[in-house]
Amino acid sequence: MGPFSWVYSPGGWNIQRRLFTRRPSRCEAIGTQEIARIRTEREWRFSFGWLSYRNGRFDEITSAEVFRLDLEKPTTFIRLNIQAKLSFSYALYRGKVVSTITPKNSGSFSVEFMATAIDAVVSYLLDPQTIQYCVHEPEENEEQSWNDVPFLVKGLQLPMVELDPSLNNPDEEFERAKSRLLPGEDIDPVEFKQLVKSLRPTVKTNSYPRHVDKIVLLRAEETTNFEELNATAPLLSLINHPKWRRIMGFGWFDHDSALQQGQSYEYRITGFFPREDLYDRVYGFHTISSNTALPSSFFLGDLMLRFSQPPRVELVPGTSLNGLQQLSRRGIALQMADQSFWTFPAIENWSLVLDFSSPVQQLQLEMLLGHNLEYEAWNYNNPVISGQPLPAGEIVQISFPSPIIQLRLKGTGFLFTMRITQSLRGLKPVSMVLPPVLFKNTPRPATPAFFEIKNLQEIAAANAQDNGIATSAARSALGFQLEWEASLQNGLTYWPPGEITAPPIESALYQIEHRQLPLTEWKPILPEENWIIGHRRRNDDKAVIKAGADLMQLFPEMPSPEATTNQRMHWEDVFDFSPDNEPVQRPLPQPGTRHQYRIRAIDIIGRPSDDWQKSIPVDLQKLLPPPVPVGPVPVVDDILDFTSPAGVHARLLVKDAPDLTPEEISLLGNDNNLIILKWGWHKEQRDMDPYAREFRIYRRNQALDSIPGQLISVADLGNGRFEGSFQLESPVRANTVKNSFVELGGYPFYVQSHEAGNAIKMMLERRIPDANGQLSPPFTGKVNIPILIGSDRLQPQGWSARIGVVPITKSTAYSFELRNALDLSVAHTRDELWLGVSSSDDQPYVEDKLAPTENRTGNESPIVPVRVQGRFQGRPQFDIPPPLVDVPRLLTREPETGPIRFEINVADFLEPGTLSGITHIRLERTDAGTVFNQYRVTSDNRVMAVAPSAAQPDVEVTIPNPGDKNNIIEALRNVNSSGLADRYLVFLTGSHPYRATFFEPVTANPVNVGIIADSFLPQTNRFVYRIRAGNAAGLISAGDAMLEMVVRVPSLKPGSVPELIPREKNTPPGLIQLRIAPDENITHVVFFYAEASSGAAGPPSRGSLLRIANRPDLYPDNLLRFRTPAGDFAQQFIKDLSESDVTEDEHGTKTISFELEEDPGSSWRIWACTLTRDGIPCEPAGPWRMLVPVGQ
Repeated sequence: MGPFSWVYSPGGWNIQRRLFTRRPSRCEAIGTQEIARIRTEREWRFSFGWLSYRNGRFDEITSAEVFRLDLEKPTTFIRLNIQAKLSFSYALYRGKVVSTITPKNSGSFSVEFMATAIDAVVSYLLDPQTIQYCVHEPEENEEQSWNDVPFLVKGLQLPMVELDPSLNNPDEEFERAKSRLLPGEDIDPVEFKQLVKSLRPTVKTNSYPRHVDKIVLLRAEETTNFEELNATAPLLSLINHPKWRRIMGFGWFDHDSALQQGQSYEYRITGFFPREDLYDRVYGFHTISSNTALPSSFFLGDLMLRFSQPPRVELVPGTSLNGLQQLSRRGIALQMADQSFWTFPAIENWSLVLDFSSPVQQLQLEMLLGHNLEYEAWNYNNPVISGQPLPAGEIVQISFPSPIIQLRLKGTGFLFTMRITQSLRGLKPVSMVLPPVLFKNTPRPATPAFFEIKNLQEIAAANAQDNGIATSAARSALGFQLEWEASLQNGLTYWPPGEITAPPIESALYQIEHRQLPLTEWKPILPEENWIIGHRRRNDDKAVIKAGADLMQLFPEMPSPEATTNQRMHWEDVFDFSPDNEPVQRPLPQPGTRHQYRIRAIDIIGRPSDDWQKSIPVDLQKLLPPPVPVGPVPVVDDILDFTSPAGVHARLLVKDAPDLTPEEISLLGNDNNLIILKWGWHKEQRDMDPYAREFRIYRRNQALDSIPGQLISVADLGNGRFEGSFQLESPVRANTVKNSFVELGGYPFYVQSHEAGNAIKMMLERRIPDANGQLSPPFTGKVNIPILIGSDRLQPQGWSARIGVVPITKSTAYSFELRNALDLSVAHTRDELWLGVSSSDDQPYVEDKLAPTENRTGNESPIVPVRVQGRFQGRPQFDIPPPLVDVPRLLTREPETGPIRFEINVADFLEPGTLSGITHIRLERTDAGTVFNQYRVTSDNRVMAVAPSAAQPDVEVTIPNPGDKNNIIEALRNVNSSGLADRYLVFLTGSHPYRATFFEPVTANPVNVGIIADSFLPQTNRFVYRIRAGNAAGLISAGDAMLEMVVRVPSLKPGSVPELIPREKNTPPGLIQLRIAPDENITHVVFFYAEASSGAAGPPSRGSLLRIANRPDLYPDNLLRFRTPAGDFAQQFIKDLSESDVTEDEHGTKTISFELEEDPGSSWRIWACTLTRDGIPCEPAGPWRMLVPVGQ
């Protein structure tokens, strides 16, 4: 009674009693003609309500016609006068049976229903002839008729100082509670005071906030999360308990000696509630859990709310999350849209728009202090108020000059409730008259006829088969599920099949006792009275919140009755446990022990059944496997450590692998390969299953994520659709790869569906045309079907063998070694397998999944798989010492705008026999400048190879020949790489111990021995090459061989121009001397001479120099031609600057002489140019006139 928002009465309860007298009723009836019409039209109108009709059944055999009368106004009394062959009726209020059901009757009979409220009556009839309904209509003075009835009690209230002004302290509260006990009853003062302490923050006598608006946060330990409970929940739970119902003032024991046996009495209860909660329309979020995401528009009953972006229900900001209990409220934060992808043009830039179902003129908003909002109110067409700031305060009262139907809010704030108010305030009495009670000794409740127990983990174990590899799956505790069939009221043993209304049960309270056999003593499973409230299990779908949904239907203040005909009641007994490992009354027994329970019903006043119903003894069994193994490093606060491998993992050691540490080399020993499987078992896993005893290691040789097979045949269904017949090496579940793609013949095919098994048909669809633009069928042949790793592949039956067992100890990190499991060699360069590890207990009643081959009993977790892939790392032996002899220099094409391509036949530059037995090589190169920078000379003339890092030492390089050593030292000290002769460059490169760090590959992978192409940037440089041997596995030798040659990219820079040395007195006639400036790249001087024309005079004439590019084979003799001014080609003489008659001073300037051997007395013109080692001439100098002396 009263508003649902108040479990208790803020003004207390008054109770009156008087003798019951019958009340007048208004009757209306229908006969055969009306019933025939109803069968067609399916409804009938009475003055007090509507009668509906449908077909039904009394039971599985007997059909019935179902008549339901829905009253326009609830009543407290209704009588049915029925003539039919068979009848069954009951009364309802808000979908729940509220009055005694009638048994099946036949013939003419009358039945009466009385309850505090009845809004419907349902009748199952067979061949009805007449139906009469008599409904009580209250008289105008019925309420006044109680004015002279004395009160049994006035102001009955919760025994708390906050509500009862006559109490002053906790001791008086306890004494008031004790005064309400019956003889023989008792309460624990500590328990009572703890209960009152938990209720104290939630109870208040004023109306803000309402009791139902408060949220209590509770938890048993500070390390766990809070559980949210509505403040009404603790009180509602006490109402079901006969003793605590009286203690807390929700019940009263009438032991008046004036009561007479056989008389019927009626009681009137009056509560006092705030008028605003009785008459105001209140909308809020108190029934919706915090963190619930809501759509941008929804309803709260008949109020529509629209937001600028989807909101979320939250606890009031600032709610403390410390301690074991806190008080809070739920609401929604109002804000301006800060996410541009939510576009709702209908509300423009408003934070919230409220649309009312009918005009309102008074509105109250309950807000958190500190809001900053403005509002605008509209009637149907125009704004009533615009741009007004919302008043400050927690309770914001808004009055509008005229009725509105829409309110718009803009800004920020936190909203709790919206209340459409009226002017009435203060407490108002609300009364309810209970159905008449016959004062007599009623029978005790019937003992449940059916009672059985089964292990809690029995169902959970079956569901766990599809849990896959989840490491934190929900786990059922060890214990029993108790199940019994509740007795129906009045000894009823049936309920119509298909009826959506739950049958009314006789008892909601039960006593259950337990014993562990072979002991004979029964022990209660709960303390004190051992009263248990059974529940009827119902698997509701989780509420789906869509835009436009009514949240009051999804999260109602008053839950609707269970729509189930299930009479089975359930209780789960998990025995006693303590978070702090303190002693408990009923410790958890060991699995394998035998147990028995017994049960009896308790009626509404606490009387038990006369007898007990015993269960069949059942063994306590652990039927869920332990959690799967995890990584060796525990995950703290769900934060992954990315510096170490996560989860179960494997480390593969392969002989000759370059990344092996000294410890790993020692561990590998003489074996070809070693797999080290690593995993962990931490406190979280031990807490989840303390019965886990061992890990089991498995090997699988076939792929786990794919199934090989053959595409046998293809049927073309047209339009790119095909039916393929496959033969697979292992069975597949139906539609495992549905809606994915399978590659067949190099093209993907979409899988529409497929059968289960090894030989299957698969419906395929081609979506990508072939090269000819056709949706051609797939080719038959070998296939590999990729699949997801499902739970069936994580069971031992799907693996090749169990290869080891590791016991669980106190350690947190575990490992398992598997040697030479991979076949790796030159002939078989790659191999892979799958390893897996599971955890298991040792329960003897659970058979090994590999029985009868294996016999390790116990529940076993899914296998955690690890894929291990290996590659042969053996390197061919190949180590040739570098030469210290002159090496040929190969010139590339002259630099142009693009890369320079050059081909090398490596066999031409290696010692004979070097490549014996070698089929594949990799060519690598480095340049002169890089090599030059890898060396230094010490003060004591040691040539040191520079280490690539400070952690490595520089190494002295031994140069056998002193002359070679001096030349190298001189070049290194002059910091001039071009001064380093080619043979020294090759020697130093091949002698550097860290040379692998500065060589780069010309070919990424090994290639066949032969001619190999390289390319360079168009920049002058010298390059040195080495080769490394390769094998069929694609691996490269650690050793190398240097190519006995240097490749040079020519420089197009010309040398210096020759300078004519003036003749002196002692200079022989016919001799020309030239001076050549220092330039190490100049190798020759070319003289051009042509006979001068007789009598020619005037200034010297210039000719033109012609050069044949990219012909190093013509160097130096045939590289140049000079055309004289007369148009003919001059003769030429080439002087090698390395000849002995060429002199050189201390500065490096060279002097050369040229004497022309022609006819005496002839006259010649002479030109000269320098020629670099790359064949580049300078601008010709000259002409100089020479007269061949007579007599020469």
